[in-house]
Amino acid sequence: MHRKRLLKQIETTYDLFKTIHPQELEEVLKEYQDLDIKLDMKEEVIEGFTIYDKSRYVFREKELGKNIRMQNRKDIFGNGNEPTKIDTDSKQFKLEIQKVIKEALTTSYLKSPRPDGLLSEHIMTMNFDNIVPSLIALKKHSFLERYTPRNQRAEFRKAVENAFPMVRERLYELETKKEKETLENKFKLIGNLLRKGVFAIGTKQGSVRLLFQSLGVKYHNNKLSFTDSNRHTVHVPLGHLPFPENMEKFVSTGFVRQNHLMLEMLSEQSSENSPKLTASAIFLPMIFPKLYEKMNPVYKQQYEKVALASYVKNAERMHAPFEKSPKDYIALFNAKGFYFVKGEKGFEARSIYTDNRTSCPLPKRTSLYLDSIPDLTTTLKEQQTVINDLVKDGRNNLKNLWAGHLMERGVYDKFAFMLTNERTYPNLHREIVQHHMDNGLEKSITELVARRKNVQQNRLLRRGVYAISSLLGSCSSSEEMFNGFKDEFTDFTKFKGKGKGMGMSW
Repeated sequence: MHRKRLLKQIETTYDLFKTIHPQELEEVLKEYQDLDIKLDMKEEVIEGFTIYDKSRYVFREKELGKNIRMQNRKDIFGNGNEPTKIDTDSKQFKLEIQKVIKEALTTSYLKSPRPDGLLSEHIMTMNFDNIVPSLIALKKHSFLERYTPRNQRAEFRKAVENAFPMVRERLYELETKKEKETLENKFKLIGNLLRKGVFAIGTKQGSVRLLFQSLGVKYHNNKLSFTDSNRHTVHVPLGHLPFPENMEKFVSTGFVRQNHLMLEMLSEQSSENSPKLTASAIFLPMIFPKLYEKMNPVYKQQYEKVALASYVKNAERMHAPFEKSPKDYIALFNAKGFYFVKGEKGFEARSIYTDNRTSCPLPKRTSLYLDSIPDLTTTLKEQQTVINDLVKDGRNNLKNLWAGHLMERGVYDKFAFMLTNERTYPNLHREIVQHHMDNGLEKSITELVARRKNVQQNRLLRRGVYAISSLLGSCSSSEEMFNGFKDEFTDFTKFKGKGKGMGMSW
């Protein structure tokens, strides 16, 4: 499988170029196909190349096929002195032009401050001049232009402009078809959710509108349509439907997508090929509180188990730079409000944000990793001190986890706003907090202070800085445990690459 993919990627690269200077093959494959290769040198002679694939397999070129060996492709590599040049008459070059135009059209829509309408509507309002800024900012466009011969660059730009109307029309038709299918699928999903009783909602008080909003659709005049467009509709004869009180004014499209995926899973409409849930799935009750309050307990337990597993998997990757032992693994999760219990089949993760009966099993190798802790029983008991302190301080709220999530993603401005305006503290280990303070968080808070002129607001902001400092300073009753972790963290002589790999390799 990996051989076939790599062979196809290299053959596609050869189809695009008229000549490739052997010394530039590494750069070309990295930039065009995101492949890591190393030239095989004997003294100063290039004998071929070795591919270091993301699958962690390593291949020599001769293992993939005779047709890609440098010695057998004199038409591409010539006598070794020809500069690298794209073949502007090739079929592959024309395909790449179409790809960059399509990407520029999509990017110009996604990077709008708040996209107005659907992608299909956006596409048909665009002319070539509108997408030029997005086009020239694309790495793929820069790549094509750089390797186009200088005397043909004017022709390259003209070719892009000439291809624009055809690409725009095709993308418009494709997106129109996808949007219609998406709306139909949302309609079917809503019907399935109502039949199964996933939520205790109905038409009497208009609570079904909460479900509509969470899936990115609206109801008006017996029609269902997308929230931000009336272009496509589905007939839904519900008559007059009142609005429930205090509906959310604006909902992020990212959370709408996550909610759609989650509800498809709960209604068993998802498939193995469906997009995967991300860590943000655990925050859905925070985004759609009124809807998730009405969730059937049976389905809520299913939701929490799936969301917990998605978050734990993501958190393991985020913890990788800070984790150097099984104890670190536990301490990093404890600070976030997650803890572990050991059962007959291995370890399970639980949290202060879900029902205490809700858990997700850890992979077998992670269980073995945690089992290697010498004083495991004591370590597991010590978790309760940290968890109890979070609950006691009222930090068993998803907003506290979200604040830490924003910090980990580097969204410092939004975190600074939550900290200073809402007094929401992050549930995050202090070593990670310190890392982000040094990495630009402190600067973001300081700049926010400078932008605010109101004295009262400045006072709140300074309290935010103080609050962060207090997280880094004195500890609560869990001080002994955290100090032990800090010593482990700062003593790099204790680093064990093998141990870290066992815990984080998946």
